[in-house]
Amino acid sequence: AILHLLYSRFVMKFLSKELGLDMSEPFSSLQTQGMVHGKTFRNPSNGRYLNQSQVEIVHDEKQQEIAVEKNTGTILEVTWEKMSKSKYNGIDPEGAIKSYGADVVR
Repeated sequence: AILHLLYSRFVMKFLSKELGLDMSEPFSSLQTQGMVHGKTFRNPSNGRYLNQSQVEIVHDEKQQEIAVEKNTGTILEVTWEKMSKSKYNGIDPEGAIKSYGADVVR
């Protein structure tokens, strides 16, 4: 799939140059099929990623969820990033396999 996107980008750049089209970039971003994202909690003051067990979810006066570090009470940045052990945003595959089956998880 990635090669198809690269070919279409090349063709679009060629056509925009030859035909004088205004659009030379056909895609705003590339998300490959295998890229799975997980919820990530990061301390903005030191850039450290936190494990889910170190985070408490609280609600503000508008009932919006806010992630807070349990030990310090620091408000955390919550983002969705590529799953990674270092960002502590992965899931246990055993639980997913039991719930959905190995073919779906794969």
